[in-house]
Amino acid sequence: MAPATVTAPATHQQPSRKGKKAWRKNVDISAIQTGLEEVRDEIVKHGGVVAEKQADQLFATDLTGDAEIAKKQVFRKPSKADEIIGQRSAVPGLDGRKRKIDESAITPRESKRYKSGDYVSHKELLRLKSVADNAGGGVAVEESVAHDPWAPVTIIKDPRFTYLDEVLPARAPKT
Repeated sequence: MAPATVTAPATHQQPSRKGKKAWRKNVDISAIQTGLEEVRDEIVKHGGVVAEKQADQLFATDLTGDAEIAKKQVFRKPSKADEIIGQRSAVPGLDGRKRKIDESAITPRESKRYKSGDYVSHKELLRLKSVADNAGGGVAVEESVAHDPWAPVTIIKDPRFTYLDEVLPARAPKT
């Protein structure tokens, strides 16, 4: 039997008094942050993470060589402006241009108003008011299926405007 080593008597071991929140405050995540920044830079420069790409996507085998490289002897350092302009990102930029919304893509809301059938939208209400006020100068006639757009136009004279002269059509010159 091996001789027992003499040590001090064991004392009560109390775990740390810090709670979970206190431990979370002291966590060092700078290594993770730098790693994420490196991944973002690789995505911007190369269009994806370099470690995840195949070898044939990263390298190209040149069997013929380039004749222009042999001709180039003097190397000019580009200006700082050219360097900045030359740094193109593989990620496409955001398109900030405003576009008109395609109304056919928007589906009407199926609310209680629409289901009841008495609801008239604001746009339709404005159209009906302008027709009622005769703002367009014409009569509200909905086009039917039988309407022929290439038929000769029949002008309906309004009796309220009989005092005006008729507008003559434009004449073509003699040349």
